[in-house]
Amino acid sequence: MEMTYSFKKVGEFDQHFCRQYLEKKAEAIVRALPKLGPEAVALLAFRAERFAKKKAFKVSLHLRAGAQEWNAEEDDHTLREAIDLAKDKLVLQMRKHHRLQGTVQG
Repeated sequence: MEMTYSFKKVGEFDQHFCRQYLEKKAEAIVRALPKLGPEAVALLAFRAERFAKKKAFKVSLHLRAGAQEWNAEEDDHTLREAIDLAKDKLVLQMRKHHRLQGTVQG
């Protein structure tokens, strides 16, 4: 799985933290991915933004795997919680899609 990162108003320390933390959490996303062909590539786009007035972070995850796309966004006061919640939303969407595809084909 390929990953891209973009940051808005996020400091260098927090950017480094995001990259390391998302690398750990990517395993759960990969496990939830549906079976893809050998030439299919999964691309995860990560975006983090800091809100100065609210002292909060917004994390967006956009996953494209083959012809499928999933999106998840979350706001929280800590980067760790925002990443965890967005990752959980993304995994739930993929599992739901997998269940629905299984009932249609099976």
